[in-house]
This record gives sequence, C-alpha cells and structure tokens, in this order.
Amino acid sequence: MAKHRRSKQKAPVDYGVLLVAASVIAGALFLVSRVWRAS
Repeated sequence: MAKHRRSKQKAPVDYGVLLVAASVIAGALFLVSRVWRAS
C-alpha cells in the first residue's frame, strides 16, 4: 500500500533545490577565484 504513493512528486522540488544550490556555489567560487586573482 505504501508503494502506491507517487515518489516522483518530490523530484521537481529536489532538482530545483539542487540547481539553486549548484548555481549559488558556482557563483561564490567564481567570485572567490576572481578576488584571489585580483589581490
């Protein structure tokens, strides 16, 4: 009965969070590397 629930419902939300987190981390790393090169 438990397997009847849709497990894919949370997939879009998880992917969205992963995309946002990845973009934020990438942006932070880019800024850090830019500052490091400038100094």
